[in-house]
Amino acid sequence: MEMQLTGQPAATSGIVTEIASRAHTFEPPGTSTATSVLLVELLNSAQRALSGKTGEARHFIAKAADLLNAEVASRRASPHQEPAEPANARLAPWQRRRVVDFVEANLAETIRVVDLADVTRLGVRQFSRAFRSDFGESPYAFVLRRRIERAKKMLFTDDSLAHIAARCGFADQPHLTRLFRRIARASPAEWRRRLAERIGNWAK
Repeated sequence: MEMQLTGQPAATSGIVTEIASRAHTFEPPGTSTATSVLLVELLNSAQRALSGKTGEARHFIAKAADLLNAEVASRRASPHQEPAEPANARLAPWQRRRVVDFVEANLAETIRVVDLADVTRLGVRQFSRAFRSDFGESPYAFVLRRRIERAKKMLFTDDSLAHIAARCGFADQPHLTRLFRRIARASPAEWRRRLAERIGNWAK
């Protein structure tokens, strides 16, 4: 909608020009603060204009409506955008239980962060932040640690390292060895040998 400034008083013309220019170049932001401020300014200008020419008031109201429509269209274009969550967000007790139970039941499988977020009914980003607040580590680090702990227990058995790797969700024996060494500071074979030595010492 184009402005017609001919014949308007200089002061009113200046207000119309400034507001119209800002509304014309406005890009809907990610938050509603800037939108709200500009809408209030437009509507206040329309209220002032009502005491004079109604054409000016209609112009301000039309600009406000255009701004609202742009904001609605922007939000509809990104329906999956998550609202900002508080920095101190934490998981509820039932969410923590579900995450731990899911991980323990699926250690032999691929576990994705989105799977963990689903069992807590949260978005991925919100879940990851809340998880770190509660567990002090990322979901990936937690799952890896649980895999290593299961591998340590299985090293008490005579199962092959390849079988242990598969049962703990590792791609193969070298994958298990590499990550086990990183966490436990020893290879699975070395860990098993130390276990055997300790058991032998206890038996004496």
